[in-house]
Amino acid sequence: MSETQFPENDLPKFLTDTNILTILQMSDSAFPTGGFTHSLGCEAALQCGYITNKDNFRVFVISCLENAGSFSLPFVREAHKLYLDYNALLKLDRLYNVYLVNHVARRASLQQGRSLLSTCCRTFLITHLDALQKYIDDGSVRGHQAVIFGAICGVLKIPVSEVLYMFMFGMLRTLVASMVRLGKIVGSLEGQRFQYELQRIIPDIVARNVDKSPEDACISFPMPDIIQNFHDKLFSRLFYS
Repeated sequence: MSETQFPENDLPKFLTDTNILTILQMSDSAFPTGGFTHSLGCEAALQCGYITNKDNFRVFVISCLENAGSFSLPFVREAHKLYLDYNALLKLDRLYNVYLVNHVARRASLQQGRSLLSTCCRTFLITHLDALQKYIDDGSVRGHQAVIFGAICGVLKIPVSEVLYMFMFGMLRTLVASMVRLGKIVGSLEGQRFQYELQRIIPDIVARNVDKSPEDACISFPMPDIIQNFHDKLFSRLFYS
């Protein structure tokens, strides 16, 4: 494809009139994006003895959320703003790939980003998304989760304020659900209460990072990132990453 911008002429009107329903659908754990195969470092932290009780699990989750805010949110916001510009998305995706030095996190980001796009192409049937899928298929775009997520939500006309909350909610939900599936620290009901409590810190994280540019992206708490690197060396694994 030679054009540098996606055409903007095929968005169904109902998507712009029912944003809340689209948000709920994409935030539903049943929406197949491959996230259930990733623990975001929880499994490695548990086996390494970094997580041994509810208190240090809480610290781990907060650290991961802070990292998502300071590192990924700038890319989500920028991709949402530039979703029509192929060249801009290509550069943004490459920049994210360079910044993401954790090989386990890079693998998870690519798998989830591509899975998310594939699901949205089949769900929403919008030409914009099919065009972006072709760029991934021919290798022009790698397809990192933060960039793809922001671009898709831009196409769907979901306001950026809601998009940032959606992304953070997905991170928190994955972390808690992973620990529940591992059968340690928290059970299903306790996990829901745990998630409800920690959702309260998301607005503050978003507010502190909403104006950051991708060039300012950084990891705020290195320990979860370091621990996640050990995932491939675990003797037994339930999760892909």
